[in-house]
Amino acid sequence: MTYICSQKNKLNETIFIMLKFTRFTFIIFAVTLMNISHALGQGSAVEHMKTISEILEKSKDETFSYLKAITKGRSARKIENKRQNLLTQIRSEIGQIRGLGSYNGDNSLKEGCLVYLNIQKTILAEDYEKIINLEEIAEKSYDDLELYLNLQEKVNEKLQAASDSFDIVYKEFAAKYEITLIDGEVDKKSKRIKKMSETLDYYHEALLLQLKCAYQERKIVEALDKGDVNAAQQGLSVLTTIADENLVKLDALQPYEGDFSLIGATRKLINFFKREAEGDFTKMLDYHITKENFETVKKNFDAKSKSERDQEAIDEYNKAVNDMNAAVKTFNELINRVNKERANQNKAWEDVANEFNQNHSK
Repeated sequence: MTYICSQKNKLNETIFIMLKFTRFTFIIFAVTLMNISHALGQGSAVEHMKTISEILEKSKDETFSYLKAITKGRSARKIENKRQNLLTQIRSEIGQIRGLGSYNGDNSLKEGCLVYLNIQKTILAEDYEKIINLEEIAEKSYDDLELYLNLQEKVNEKLQAASDSFDIVYKEFAAKYEITLIDGEVDKKSKRIKKMSETLDYYHEALLLQLKCAYQERKIVEALDKGDVNAAQQGLSVLTTIADENLVKLDALQPYEGDFSLIGATRKLINFFKREAEGDFTKMLDYHITKENFETVKKNFDAKSKSERDQEAIDEYNKAVNDMNAAVKTFNELINRVNKERANQNKAWEDVANEFNQNHSK
């Protein structure tokens, strides 16, 4: 039936929109600034550190560009060129680091940096390829989405571990040669990269709460599309439970830097799903019950010969036809209203999410 199919297509589009921010957040080492307290020569340990830091600085530009595209909600496939640019830059940095000499025979900082860069390269070239392939699958079910995000999390943990290891090597080298590092001071771009990643992590928490409802909503629509009343009724109960549970989880979510906007928008969207389960979808079920009754009456009526169709049978059939026509009219009006409200609700959530990511990724 065209109205059901239209609703289903709108749901698929909605889930795709919601997923567009669910992208891989790339962690990069933020080089600590140095406080040079005395003059040192060109071949000094501090110059060795500065040279390596300057080489690593170039990949920050590519990482910043990549994350900026993510916070604008662009698909991983659509920003594939940025991943390739970042990968090219990291390969270039590996070549540059390899070409460096040691400091007085000490290769520890150089080798530590190469280990770190090679892990980045492997993750970008191999692990992230798996994430891109999972992107389309993640749109099909909530379980697939969780698998997609869990893979992202594991990859980020590997990157963080590599970054932490290099940070230790970096600080040990500085301590060995009595170079003072200023703790907590990182350059502006590194701060923004870190901020973007943290913002997306928080965004994911709110996203998952409402997407779990959206996936369950889609199951109900698919059941209605098939005319499976029992499956739809069971789905309504599940959706109500999910909505209630996720509203409780949302209440426990702290505002991000005092910003309640994403929490508020997510609450409105989840409440919309709950209203659907408790009201609109129940009315849609009434249509399907009426339709089943009409088909039964029509089948029995058609099975009778003209001589067997007495006034009672004719009246029963005419009533079923009138009930069906009224149900179709009500159902189409309901579908149009629900589709419009869903579009508005999701548009409102998306607008808040866009503004949230932009405001907190500066």
